[in-house]
Amino acid sequence: MFAETRFRSAALVFLVAVGACSDAAPEADSGAPSTSVAEALIERSIAYHDPDGKWDTASIELEIAESRPEAETRTTAIRMAPGSGAMVVRRQTGDGEVAFEMTGETIRSRSVDGDDAMEEEALAERGLDAERVRFLRNYYLFLWGLPMKLRDPGTIVAPEPEAATFDGQEALAVRVTYDPEVGGDTWYFYFDPESARLIGYRFYHDEAANDGEYIHLSGEIEHGGLRLPARRAWFMHQDDEFLGEDEAVSLVVTDAP
Repeated sequence: MFAETRFRSAALVFLVAVGACSDAAPEADSGAPSTSVAEALIERSIAYHDPDGKWDTASIELEIAESRPEAETRTTAIRMAPGSGAMVVRRQTGDGEVAFEMTGETIRSRSVDGDDAMEEEALAERGLDAERVRFLRNYYLFLWGLPMKLRDPGTIVAPEPEAATFDGQEALAVRVTYDPEVGGDTWYFYFDPESARLIGYRFYHDEAANDGEYIHLSGEIEHGGLRLPARRAWFMHQDDEFLGEDEAVSLVVTDAP
């Protein structure tokens, strides 16, 4: 089962509720409470990964190699403008190419091997039904937009980070939950104590049951002032089952005109 399919059960409500147009940071409120220690750590991490605010303003092109156990590695090319939610995705697999284009919540096109006139049932058989397409758009925006996405409305950040170890590294852990209308899962994000670089995260449906997954981040890919973790390796909490790895093999950031 693909890692994003498992991830969907934990985060689909969150991703769809927040939507693509929530990437931009909310405007400052002079009456807002002071920034907590954990929120300050998140801002330090965003300053490390995206010091010039490119995620919200630029056009971003990513090529990702997505490998899964007992499956062919597929190549996914993404062109997106996260600030507006616009995205074009092309996935190349052993069965050919599937592609879709969205702007905001509008699906502009879906195609299989260039055929954009297929019936809905045939599109669904290739994973291009409308719900799945919207999920994939938000899935890519959320995962590749961390830690910037931790500014999204509805995000509840526990005030104090905790010292932790993650993937054999010393880390500061920040607990994150969401407003009920956004999502019901519990997340932990792990940051390097010195640089504030994001090094991994985990989520639970039910933390007491130790369900959900954890994701190791490694390497970096950088262009145009944006610095993203290059590799994501997915594991199950309960048995440490390896689910797959996504690796960004190219990144191009272009300032919007």
